[in-house]
Amino acid sequence: MMHKSNREESYKLSPQLKFYDSMKASWKTYSMFGHFANLRSEYCNTDIDGLRFNSFKSNFKSIFDQNHSKNCAVITGNSTAFGEGVSKDEKTMSNILSNKTDLFFYNLCGRGLNGFQEIIYFIQNLNKLKNLKKIFVITSINDALLPEYENVKNQQYSPIYGQNFFEKTMSSSLISWKFKILKFFLNPFLKKNNWHQLNKLNWKKELFKKSTEYDLDMSPNDVIENTIRNNINIWNYLSKGMNLEIKIFLQPICLWSNKPLTTEEITIISEEKKNLKIKKIFDIANQEKYRLVKKYFKNECEKNEIYFEDLNEIMNLENNKNLWLFNGNFHLSDLGTSITTNQILKNY
Repeated sequence: MMHKSNREESYKLSPQLKFYDSMKASWKTYSMFGHFANLRSEYCNTDIDGLRFNSFKSNFKSIFDQNHSKNCAVITGNSTAFGEGVSKDEKTMSNILSNKTDLFFYNLCGRGLNGFQEIIYFIQNLNKLKNLKKIFVITSINDALLPEYENVKNQQYSPIYGQNFFEKTMSSSLISWKFKILKFFLNPFLKKNNWHQLNKLNWKKELFKKSTEYDLDMSPNDVIENTIRNNINIWNYLSKGMNLEIKIFLQPICLWSNKPLTTEEITIISEEKKNLKIKKIFDIANQEKYRLVKKYFKNECEKNEIYFEDLNEIMNLENNKNLWLFNGNFHLSDLGTSITTNQILKNY
């Protein structure tokens, strides 16, 4: 997630949250956005491509400089798996898994990514992954909420964050100055959304034609189901084609767990809600959406014979109810990350 809010009490409890809130998107080829390269702080460090180190050393230029001897594995996902919320690189899932297994886990996660962008991150780095053995996909929340949050019409797959802004900006840049003048005077009456398609050869046809006859007519939930099906199929083809073990995990979300909140969690989440954009996300990503998304993931993983686990269930255990596990509704504390990663290791 990539939204700022004024939350001074949260920063007192977890100073690293102020750093994560300050991180902005860096535009990238194909994946649309990522992290800025060569970020340096006590909380988070990125390499020349904006990927997060497990543990930064001054002689490292790339995360692929970290591993010199082990076979490797990959974690893909969004901000939760990236480690937004943890106090330092060493507390990330990828680093814990690297220290506790015989594989080195690369963190190929990105803040705000949807499921297909996660796949792109993996594909873009394939040539750098030597002796790759496993893929762990820790995902779900962005595909669960983006179709409704961005409200993009006539699209069969989950949009990206900022897609409405992107489409508006790109469409505007494609309109010549002559048609911009025409739009200014005529659009209040015609109310057309295809001005960017006009050129000197087709302008009469485009300007006066009726609205598109064939719409996809898909609900946000239809888009979510279609997106999950497509993404899991892609992961299945990749894992079988490369002879790799793949496991898919539903990421832990405070909204989706039934864990009683600690004082710290209440403070942080209450301040998050003051941001209207984040509150909108809370309203979309409710328990009903959780049950629906879990069903889609479980069904598609069963069809493809892929291991699936819901990491929200570990949060609901009796011995976790009084623990500070979440640094916001969508991100984990150091302890929450440790407990989640240890659960992943149980079926390693």
